[in-house]
Amino acid sequence: MVLLKRIGVAVAVVIGVILAWKGLLIIAAAIAATIIVAFVLDRWGKSERKTVDMSREEVATTIENFLNGAGGPWDWDEFMSYPITSSRLDEIRARCSTLWEEFPPAESGHYCGPGGVEVMRGFIRELREPAGQR
Repeated sequence: MVLLKRIGVAVAVVIGVILAWKGLLIIAAAIAATIIVAFVLDRWGKSERKTVDMSREEVATTIENFLNGAGGPWDWDEFMSYPITSSRLDEIRARCSTLWEEFPPAESGHYCGPGGVEVMRGFIRELREPAGQR
């Protein structure tokens, strides 16, 4: 009888160990799958991250229209949302997208304060300078 109890306990321990390992393997497989999916999505996202081709004049006009309230309802949002192929133009776009933090609006409903508006006007002047004066 004691031998049967010991065998029963041993079998229970072996089954417990097998189930524990099985559980650990399932957890390890889930972690590995998560890492693989994250890697694939990261790579896919980078390859799908398209840039927008905009000229200096198009960027200047977009900023100017925003300042004058003349742009379409989504023009500024689209300008802020998509990287521009030209690195300098994209630097300008990125800077414009944070001006509200650097120069908080003085009045409700404004995008940024007067300092931010001056930065944008400076970008417009820079973008419209003739090629020989840059």
